[in-house]
Amino acid sequence: MSENKGLVVCRLTGYGQTGALAHEAGHDINYVSITGLLPTISGHNTSRPWPPANLLADFAGGGLTAAFGIVAALLKREKNGGHGCIIDCSMSDGVSYLGSFVRRYQDMEHLWTRPFAAFSGDCPVYRAYKTKDGKWMAVGALEPKFSVSLFRRQNACVTPILELDEAVRFKHNVERKCFIKEGDEFFPQPAPRMYALEEYERLMSKL
Repeated sequence: MSENKGLVVCRLTGYGQTGALAHEAGHDINYVSITGLLPTISGHNTSRPWPPANLLADFAGGGLTAAFGIVAALLKREKNGGHGCIIDCSMSDGVSYLGSFVRRYQDMEHLWTRPFAAFSGDCPVYRAYKTKDGKWMAVGALEPKFSVSLFRRQNACVTPILELDEAVRFKHNVERKCFIKEGDEFFPQPAPRMYALEEYERLMSKL
Protein backbone atom coordinates (compact mmCIF):
# COMPACT_ATOMS: atom_id res chain seq x y z
CA MET A 1 0.00 0.00 0.00
CA SER A 2 3.02 2.26 0.33
CA GLU A 3 3.25 2.22 -3.47
CA ASN A 4 -0.49 2.38 -4.12
CA LYS A 5 -2.37 4.50 -1.61
CA GLY A 6 -5.70 3.61 -3.19
CA LEU A 7 -5.33 -0.15 -2.66
CA VAL A 8 -8.12 -1.90 -0.76
CA VAL A 9 -7.02 -5.13 0.94
CA CYS A 10 -9.52 -7.49 2.54
CA ARG A 11 -8.11 -10.04 4.98
CA LEU A 12 -10.78 -12.66 5.56
CA THR A 13 -10.07 -15.10 8.40
CA GLY A 14 -12.02 -17.16 10.90
CA TYR A 15 -11.15 -15.28 14.08
CA GLY A 16 -9.74 -11.99 12.82
CA GLN A 17 -6.23 -10.48 12.77
CA THR A 18 -6.01 -9.96 16.55
CA GLY A 19 -7.01 -11.83 19.69
CA ALA A 20 -6.07 -15.13 21.34
CA LEU A 21 -7.38 -17.24 18.45
CA ALA A 22 -6.05 -15.08 15.61
CA HIS A 23 -3.57 -17.71 14.43
CA GLU A 24 -5.62 -20.80 15.29
CA ALA A 25 -7.20 -23.12 12.73
CA GLY A 26 -10.94 -23.58 12.63
CA HIS A 27 -14.04 -24.30 10.62
CA ASP A 28 -17.55 -22.85 10.42
CA ILE A 29 -18.73 -24.65 13.57
CA ASN A 30 -15.81 -23.18 15.54
CA TYR A 31 -16.39 -19.64 14.37
CA VAL A 32 -20.08 -19.87 15.27
CA SER A 33 -19.46 -21.59 18.61
CA ILE A 34 -17.55 -18.69 20.21
CA THR A 35 -20.33 -16.20 19.43
CA GLY A 36 -22.85 -17.83 21.77
CA LEU A 37 -25.32 -18.30 18.93
CA LEU A 38 -24.99 -22.02 18.23
CA PRO A 39 -27.35 -23.17 21.02
CA THR A 40 -29.98 -20.63 19.99
CA ILE A 41 -30.22 -21.96 16.44
CA SER A 42 -30.38 -25.58 17.55
CA GLY A 43 -33.57 -25.58 19.61
CA HIS A 44 -33.74 -25.92 23.39
CA ASN A 45 -30.55 -25.82 25.43
CA THR A 46 -31.30 -29.41 26.46
CA SER A 47 -30.67 -30.52 22.88
CA ARG A 48 -27.29 -31.12 21.27
CA PRO A 49 -26.23 -28.07 19.25
CA TRP A 50 -26.26 -28.74 15.52
CA PRO A 51 -24.03 -26.72 13.17
CA PRO A 52 -25.82 -25.01 10.25
CA ALA A 53 -23.65 -26.67 7.58
CA ASN A 54 -21.05 -24.07 6.56
CA LEU A 55 -23.55 -21.41 5.58
CA LEU A 56 -23.52 -19.17 8.62
CA ALA A 57 -19.86 -18.31 9.19
CA ASP A 58 -18.21 -19.12 5.86
CA PHE A 59 -20.76 -17.53 3.56
CA ALA A 60 -22.86 -15.08 5.61
CA GLY A 61 -20.46 -14.01 8.36
CA GLY A 62 -17.43 -14.27 6.07
CA GLY A 63 -17.99 -13.94 2.34
CA LEU A 64 -21.00 -11.65 2.46
CA THR A 65 -19.49 -9.43 5.15
CA ALA A 66 -16.22 -9.24 3.21
CA ALA A 67 -18.03 -8.22 0.04
CA PHE A 68 -19.94 -5.54 1.93
CA GLY A 69 -16.72 -4.29 3.51
CA ILE A 70 -14.99 -4.03 0.13
CA VAL A 71 -17.88 -2.07 -1.38
CA ALA A 72 -17.92 0.23 1.67
CA ALA A 73 -14.15 0.73 1.40
CA LEU A 74 -14.41 1.63 -2.30
CA LEU A 75 -17.11 4.18 -1.51
CA LYS A 76 -15.00 5.59 1.30
CA ARG A 77 -12.04 5.86 -1.08
CA GLU A 78 -14.11 7.97 -3.45
CA LYS A 79 -14.86 10.40 -0.65
CA ASN A 80 -11.51 10.63 1.16
CA GLY A 81 -9.23 11.62 -1.69
CA GLY A 82 -8.43 8.16 -3.02
CA HIS A 83 -7.03 6.49 0.10
CA GLY A 84 -7.61 2.77 0.44
CA CYS A 85 -7.62 0.69 3.59
CA ILE A 86 -7.08 -2.76 5.07
CA ILE A 87 -10.23 -4.65 6.03
CA ASP A 88 -10.02 -7.04 8.98
CA CYS A 89 -12.93 -9.39 8.24
CA SER A 90 -13.50 -12.05 10.88
CA MET A 91 -16.09 -14.77 10.25
CA SER A 92 -16.83 -14.91 13.98
CA ASP A 93 -17.34 -11.15 14.10
CA GLY A 94 -19.69 -11.37 11.14
CA VAL A 95 -21.78 -14.14 12.69
CA SER A 96 -21.96 -12.27 15.98
CA TYR A 97 -23.20 -9.17 14.17
CA LEU A 98 -25.78 -11.21 12.26
CA GLY A 99 -27.05 -12.44 15.63
CA SER A 100 -27.72 -8.95 16.98
CA PHE A 101 -31.45 -9.71 17.19
CA VAL A 102 -30.85 -12.83 19.27
CA ARG A 103 -28.57 -11.03 21.70
CA ARG A 104 -30.88 -8.03 21.99
CA TYR A 105 -33.90 -10.17 22.88
CA GLN A 106 -32.18 -13.09 24.63
CA ASP A 107 -34.15 -12.60 27.86
CA MET A 108 -37.54 -12.99 26.20
CA GLU A 109 -38.41 -16.54 27.27
CA HIS A 110 -41.40 -16.83 24.94
CA LEU A 111 -38.99 -16.59 22.01
CA TRP A 112 -36.30 -19.04 23.07
CA THR A 113 -36.45 -21.08 26.29
CA ARG A 114 -40.05 -21.53 27.38
CA PRO A 115 -41.62 -24.86 26.28
CA PHE A 116 -42.99 -24.42 22.75
CA ALA A 117 -41.27 -21.03 22.47
CA ALA A 118 -41.40 -19.43 19.04
CA PHE A 119 -37.81 -20.24 18.02
CA SER A 120 -37.19 -23.27 20.25
CA GLY A 121 -37.67 -25.83 17.51
CA ASP A 122 -40.78 -27.39 19.05
CA CYS A 123 -43.25 -24.56 18.53
CA PRO A 124 -46.25 -26.24 16.80
CA VAL A 125 -46.69 -23.41 14.31
CA TYR A 126 -42.99 -22.82 13.59
CA ARG A 127 -41.21 -26.11 13.03
CA ALA A 128 -40.66 -28.97 10.61
CA TYR A 129 -43.09 -31.88 10.22
CA LYS A 130 -42.46 -35.24 8.63
CA THR A 131 -44.88 -36.01 5.81
CA LYS A 132 -46.56 -39.27 4.84
CA ASP A 133 -44.11 -39.85 1.99
CA GLY A 134 -41.13 -39.62 4.35
CA LYS A 135 -40.11 -36.09 3.39
CA TRP A 136 -40.35 -32.95 5.49
CA MET A 137 -42.32 -29.72 5.33
CA ALA A 138 -41.79 -26.41 7.11
CA VAL A 139 -44.61 -24.62 8.89
CA GLY A 140 -43.93 -20.95 9.59
CA ALA A 141 -47.37 -19.76 10.68
CA LEU A 142 -45.93 -17.80 13.59
CA GLU A 143 -48.24 -14.80 13.53
CA PRO A 144 -51.82 -15.38 14.77
CA LYS A 145 -53.31 -14.33 11.42
CA PHE A 146 -51.51 -17.31 9.86
CA SER A 147 -51.72 -19.88 12.65
CA VAL A 148 -55.42 -19.28 13.22
CA SER A 149 -56.12 -19.70 9.50
CA LEU A 150 -54.73 -23.26 9.68
CA PHE A 151 -57.79 -24.30 11.66
CA ARG A 152 -60.31 -21.61 10.78
CA ARG A 153 -63.66 -23.10 9.78
CA GLN A 154 -62.30 -26.58 10.51
CA ASN A 155 -64.27 -26.88 13.78
CA ALA A 156 -61.31 -28.87 15.10
CA CYS A 157 -61.54 -27.79 18.78
CA VAL A 158 -58.34 -25.72 18.49
CA THR A 159 -57.97 -22.49 20.46
CA PRO A 160 -54.95 -20.41 21.46
CA ILE A 161 -53.60 -20.51 25.02
CA LEU A 162 -53.69 -16.86 26.00
CA GLU A 163 -51.88 -14.90 28.68
CA LEU A 164 -54.06 -12.70 30.91
CA ASP A 165 -53.18 -9.55 28.99
CA GLU A 166 -53.81 -11.30 25.66
CA ALA A 167 -57.27 -12.49 26.68
CA VAL A 168 -58.66 -8.96 26.83
CA ARG A 169 -57.62 -8.38 23.19
CA PHE A 170 -58.79 -11.74 21.82
CA LYS A 171 -61.36 -11.18 19.07
CA HIS A 172 -64.08 -13.39 20.56
CA ASN A 173 -63.73 -11.80 23.99
CA VAL A 174 -63.79 -8.30 22.51
CA GLU A 175 -66.90 -8.99 20.41
CA ARG A 176 -68.66 -10.56 23.38
CA LYS A 177 -67.48 -7.76 25.70
CA CYS A 178 -66.11 -10.31 28.16
CA PHE A 179 -64.01 -7.70 29.95
CA ILE A 180 -64.92 -4.29 31.31
CA LYS A 181 -62.29 -1.57 31.38
CA GLU A 182 -62.13 0.62 34.47
CA GLY A 183 -59.31 3.12 34.33
CA ASP A 184 -56.24 1.23 33.13
CA GLU A 185 -57.47 -2.19 34.27
CA PHE A 186 -59.75 -4.83 32.78
CA PHE A 187 -62.22 -6.85 34.84
CA PRO A 188 -64.26 -9.90 33.77
CA GLN A 189 -67.87 -9.28 32.81
CA PRO A 190 -70.21 -10.76 35.47
CA ALA A 191 -71.63 -14.13 34.44
CA PRO A 192 -74.12 -15.46 33.53
CA ARG A 193 -75.87 -12.86 31.42
CA MET A 194 -79.63 -12.58 31.55
CA TYR A 195 -81.84 -11.20 28.78
CA ALA A 196 -85.53 -10.61 28.38
CA LEU A 197 -86.96 -12.63 25.48
CA GLU A 198 -87.30 -9.61 23.20
CA GLU A 199 -83.77 -8.43 23.95
CA TYR A 200 -82.36 -11.91 23.36
CA GLU A 201 -84.15 -12.28 20.02
CA ARG A 202 -82.89 -8.86 18.94
CA LEU A 203 -79.34 -9.84 19.88
CA MET A 204 -79.55 -13.14 17.99
CA SER A 205 -81.02 -11.50 14.90
CA LYS A 206 -77.74 -9.60 14.40
CA LEU A 207 -75.70 -12.78 14.04
